[in-house]
Amino acid sequence: MKTFRFKLDTIRTLRSIDEQRARTQLAESTKALAAAEQELELAQSQFADVGERLAMRQLSRFDPVEHVAGMAALDRAARLVAACAERRNESAQRRQSDYEEWTRRRQNVRVLDRLEEKEHQAHLEAARTEEQNALDEFAGMTATRTALRQ
Repeated sequence: MKTFRFKLDTIRTLRSIDEQRARTQLAESTKALAAAEQELELAQSQFADVGERLAMRQLSRFDPVEHVAGMAALDRAARLVAACAERRNESAQRRQSDYEEWTRRRQNVRVLDRLEEKEHQAHLEAARTEEQNALDEFAGMTATRTALRQ
């Protein structure tokens, strides 16, 4: 019997390459998300620091010029936090879509893996059947020869 060869091996190879690319894209988007989250935490920390400094100045002595400058700094920090939060949300959405794409491509590869496994099992069963038939035929011929000699 011929050795087993999966006819869709080339397609599986191409789909595996696609899956690897999707996995690489997922890793990149995960790193981008982590960087965006770190940037957001830093902006939130800066916002809190500006707010604390402004509150401390107001407790010690109230200076309208310092108050206006502090409010402007607080506004800038708030805008920075909002921009960082927006970038973080965009990164999270991109990572989610990359994850879904990788999952879909991984599933395509697994379908072909399962198909190969089924075909290989069928090939092995056919080989066993062929071997058993050959043994039965040999045993039948041996029995016939023995019967003719007697």
